[in-house]
Amino acid sequence: MNSSDSDRRNGLSFFGRRLTKRQRLTTWLAGGGGLGLLIVAVVWAGPAFASRETSGVVGPRRLPVQTLRIVAADGYSFDRDYAGEVVARRAASIGFELSGRLVRLQVDEGDRVDAGDVLAVIDTRNTIAQRDAQRSELASARARLEELRRGPRAEVIARARAEVQRTEAEHSNWTRKLAKRSELFERGVAAEEEYDDAVYATRAAAAALEAARQRLAELENGTRPEQIAAQQALVEQLEAALRNTEILLDKSTLRAPFGGQVARRTMDEGQVVAPGTTIFRIVEDDALEARVGVPGRLAGRFRTGDQHVLRVGSLELAGTVRAVLPEVDASTRTVTVVFTLHADAATTRPRPGQIARLAWPTPVAGDGFWLPLPALTKGSRGLWSCFVADAEATDGTARIERRAVEVLHVDNERAYVRGVLRDGERVVAAGVERIVPGQIVELAD
Repeated sequence: MNSSDSDRRNGLSFFGRRLTKRQRLTTWLAGGGGLGLLIVAVVWAGPAFASRETSGVVGPRRLPVQTLRIVAADGYSFDRDYAGEVVARRAASIGFELSGRLVRLQVDEGDRVDAGDVLAVIDTRNTIAQRDAQRSELASARARLEELRRGPRAEVIARARAEVQRTEAEHSNWTRKLAKRSELFERGVAAEEEYDDAVYATRAAAAALEAARQRLAELENGTRPEQIAAQQALVEQLEAALRNTEILLDKSTLRAPFGGQVARRTMDEGQVVAPGTTIFRIVEDDALEARVGVPGRLAGRFRTGDQHVLRVGSLELAGTVRAVLPEVDASTRTVTVVFTLHADAATTRPRPGQIARLAWPTPVAGDGFWLPLPALTKGSRGLWSCFVADAEATDGTARIERRAVEVLHVDNERAYVRGVLRDGERVVAAGVERIVPGQIVELAD
């Protein structure tokens, strides 16, 4: 006999130890000997469990649910978007009015300019030479006009008086000679030819005297008004020609008509430009507008000065109604409403050409109820369902009922529905995936 057989007969365990009384009892129960005892224990304990459940000391916990009381509504409204375009209030494609060679460009694409800033210059050498010649000619004409207005100088009048005196003396001399020769001719002493010479000389002296006197009278009376007027007209003509040349010089310099940003440049230095050729396109991006087309039936609801919110991309901008245009667009059959956009910072400023959207509330009539989206669960045949808590008990519990509803409109976190619902009923607001019809739940609210 080996040692293992001896250990088993002596009651030793597999680990070389003897079994205790508890170990022997456990082995006996596992072998089936304790089956009857276990049944007796269960039968004895059953009435105790049953008495505890019926007495309410320990009972099953009801599922708590959040509910809300629904309120009947006669309709809902939704925002209908009307699209338009962001435009600059002023934008211009500008160029020279004159032809010439482009000699200087002061700005480039993307540069910001103020009103009056120099943008480009064309060659002006010929125009400058023409201006200088006209200035000299005008100075001469003005001096002549001033001379005419002041009249002849005293020295000129003195010379005219002396000329009158000289011609008077000459005329007097020939008059005496004619009288003497006339006497001699009558007596036959002088020849007829000498007499005729004296007559002609006397007449010539008389004519010279008269001319000298007229010249003196003209000088003493001053310049004639007609001469002053003619010279004044010449001065004005030269002044106008000079102004025209100066205008041409000014037009040889291209300036910004308003402040903004250079959006495009089309030419370089050295090119010869023709009148009207576009050199730059400037956009006034500091004053932006949105032109939105709305149906004609809504046009009358916009008033100048009204404030609205417009969406441009991810931006929401305040817009003031500046004008409602009187004509209907032939292609879209809409009326254009012009909004002045207000941007607070350059980082949030929209750009011309972007789409602007105006949300306009549109009412829809129809009885129904507003429910939170978590209160809805998918139904059949395109319908949805909600759960109504029928609170008939007074202990804060209710029985769940399923109600089919039709979703008419979804607005953010809620939906407008219609169906077999009554005003004031309690609807499970959330956690509908945890409950089933007929379930008893605890009202958490």
